[in-house]
Amino acid sequence: MQTVQQLQMIAALTAHRHFGRAAQALGISQPALTKAVRGMEKRFGAPLFDRGPPVTPTSFGALVAAHGHTILAEFDALKREIGLAKGLDTGRLVVAAGGQVAEFSAIDAVAALSLKHPFISVDLRIADHVSVTDDVREGRASVGIAHLGEAERHDDLDCRLLRRSSYVLFCAAAHPLAGAGEVPPDALLDYPWIGGSTFMPALPGYDGGRRAFGEVIDKTGAVRLRLRTPGFQHTLRILETSHAISAAPEIILRPHIQAGRIAVLRSAFNWPDLAYGVITRKGRTPAPATIAFLAEVDRIEAALGT
Repeated sequence: MQTVQQLQMIAALTAHRHFGRAAQALGISQPALTKAVRGMEKRFGAPLFDRGPPVTPTSFGALVAAHGHTILAEFDALKREIGLAKGLDTGRLVVAAGGQVAEFSAIDAVAALSLKHPFISVDLRIADHVSVTDDVREGRASVGIAHLGEAERHDDLDCRLLRRSSYVLFCAAAHPLAGAGEVPPDALLDYPWIGGSTFMPALPGYDGGRRAFGEVIDKTGAVRLRLRTPGFQHTLRILETSHAISAAPEIILRPHIQAGRIAVLRSAFNWPDLAYGVITRKGRTPAPATIAFLAEVDRIEAALGT
């Protein structure tokens, strides 16, 4: 175990190039990390890092880091196999979910799983659909629940559709456009848009000029929204007390519309449908915790209806 911890230190210092940041990432003190690295250098009989700044691996350090990466990956695989053998009495599940998608079933499925299996540790990570896809592909998440558009581009992933839902535009009940009838797409550009997506296509008529909607970031016309949040509840809270505009599936907006907190905007602009589902890595046997979690997801999705 000590060797594994030492290799984790080498990997962190190689990644962060700074003793303080590497120590923070490892959850240890900087003096402890410095002392450990010196001990490893003495053991190997060679300097592993040039102190910089920035801290840079020597040729010896780069060699240790490269071999260490393989060893750490194998160690993680071993821990996972042990977790599979233990079943649902213990274990850890990492779920990556898209910001709005999490509102459908992911959050409630985590609660239901914990109620039935209280010894499972669950890490629920809310992010945009690209980050969710990356987390699953690179092994940081056991399973993803997100928009499938990005995930379906990768041959190393399995994707299972859960739901297809149409979007509606919405704003605060006190927004200047609320109750204005059909809103021309051009009028939507005068207000900041908020959401979790990194980029989105420009609205019809958006020429990249200085408008509150967002900023064109490259030649493809992709736009960075003016306001970005990690999850739907963050979006909702900001939107309710500002002039921001957003889009979401109508089914998750219903209770907020009925409570009079937000208003739906009618516009000729047609937002593409949301098609979300389960994302897993191909060729990997799911752990019992993953199977149990997905059973809860399917149960909740069935109960949601349309």
